[in-house]
Amino acid sequence: MKSAGTSTFTAAARVLAMRVSDVGLAVPGFRSPPRIVGVDRTVRRGRDGVGGVVAVRIADRPFTAVIGDMIEGVKSLGMETCVTLGMLSDGQARTLKDAGLDYYNHNLDTSETYYSEIITTRTYQDRLDTLDRVRQAGLNVCCGGILGMGESDDDRASLLVQLANLPQHPESVPINNLVQVEGTPLHGTASLDLLEFVRTIAVARITMPKARVRLSAGRQELGEAIQALCFMAGANSIFYGDKLLTTGNPEAERDRALMQKLGLHAMRGAC
Repeated sequence: MKSAGTSTFTAAARVLAMRVSDVGLAVPGFRSPPRIVGVDRTVRRGRDGVGGVVAVRIADRPFTAVIGDMIEGVKSLGMETCVTLGMLSDGQARTLKDAGLDYYNHNLDTSETYYSEIITTRTYQDRLDTLDRVRQAGLNVCCGGILGMGESDDDRASLLVQLANLPQHPESVPINNLVQVEGTPLHGTASLDLLEFVRTIAVARITMPKARVRLSAGRQELGEAIQALCFMAGANSIFYGDKLLTTGNPEAERDRALMQKLGLHAMRGAC
């Protein structure tokens, strides 16, 4: 079996690290393995038993073993787990399920028609096939898209139609607002009318009534007023903490203040 490379591991570690940062603690130092000879994972609980830090050994270990240790470690802290690892085979999906994974994130990103304008390394059907494998393995599905990539109104509608017509609605539907990064191909793309973002949230809620519709990347750029409209339109989840993969996220204190202003309360145990 293939050992986990640092770059591959880090992509998965960031998502699991958010589960720990959600409770306001330091993000786990996954690249600093346990110092005890023969020990592959350590779990240090936070003060008062809330959250904590999980550290796992990477070198000379199969990738599935590393991921399994991460999942089990985070779950031992009383939190749900979600990873995003790209395309999966049937066997890989079952391995993640057996390790105790709760959610698998694999976004469709945009409509099937516009997809080839954004992504060329895999097909739309490849993504749908991975979603099917995740579902068949008994994992919860986290699947949504990115708005503001130059897509049309029809593309946004088509994305939601595709999500709503999956054999089973995703349990989690992250709606991302493109964060333009200088030097990347989409830098300079015309900004999306933010009311269109709100409308997309509203349609997602109507078409997938039981899903957690998540405000995801790009919340800093939305501002409090648009976020408030999104919550009123049906969003009922956010990615919480000051970092979302490679882009910034509103500070936890600001999020708590906004929730208080809007009279919103966090669900215990929510992923």
